[in-house]
Amino acid sequence: MSPRAPILALKDVKLADGPRMLFDGADLALEPRVRACLVGANGAGKSTLLRILAGETEPDGGERFAAPSARIITVAQEPRIVGASLLDYACAGGAQPHEAASALEAFGLSPGKGTDGLSGGEIRRTALARAFAEHPDVLLLDEPTNHLDIFAIETLEQMLADSSAAALIVSHDRAFLERVTQRSFWLENRRLYRLDKGFAAFDDWAAAIANQAAEEARRLDKSLEREQRWMERGVTARRARNEGRPAPCPASG
Repeated sequence: MSPRAPILALKDVKLADGPRMLFDGADLALEPRVRACLVGANGAGKSTLLRILAGETEPDGGERFAAPSARIITVAQEPRIVGASLLDYACAGGAQPHEAASALEAFGLSPGKGTDGLSGGEIRRTALARAFAEHPDVLLLDEPTNHLDIFAIETLEQMLADSSAAALIVSHDRAFLERVTQRSFWLENRRLYRLDKGFAAFDDWAAAIANQAAEEARRLDKSLEREQRWMERGVTARRARNEGRPAPCPASG
């Protein structure tokens, strides 16, 4: 059976932040229903990569592909909830009112509640409810469990399981990633590595990559040392030959 075509993909993407290269040849693909995590150190460029996938940031090089008419929804790390009520906000992206209300209620929210003075958890749940109510083809989630209680996290996990959308998730919540992801992407040293297993397998895989990189660096250092010694021997030998030659006779007048 041929592999499924990606609904959203990046190929050989490059992006610099001033003099610092964030990505250098990053490849990423998401097929329908695939739930993947994006892992990397703080400042590695994970949120920037999400913006490139969303079409909000242009890379310096490479290609972005999105299937025609694909609905790509981002839930940012700091959502901004506006409108007269939570239902107004949840419908603003085109969701049907009854579906928006149902999603809000699933997250324990009252659709008629005003948008002023919301807690961090209410803001997060409202943004997630709107995203699911819009029936996305791709969900890009940046720290989706921030401020969520156990009930809300369980609701999010069930909605992800029931959704036909592909999802790419950036999160520091290891237990959440272990439960919901089937693929892992690791942003490390300007490269993007891919593992076709969920986050539960990430640590062993990342350690193997790090060990391989350390071994390659050790071999390169040894090779450079041998080359340096060869060059030094060559210089010494040439100097010895020159010193052993008789001085040229002075020209006669």
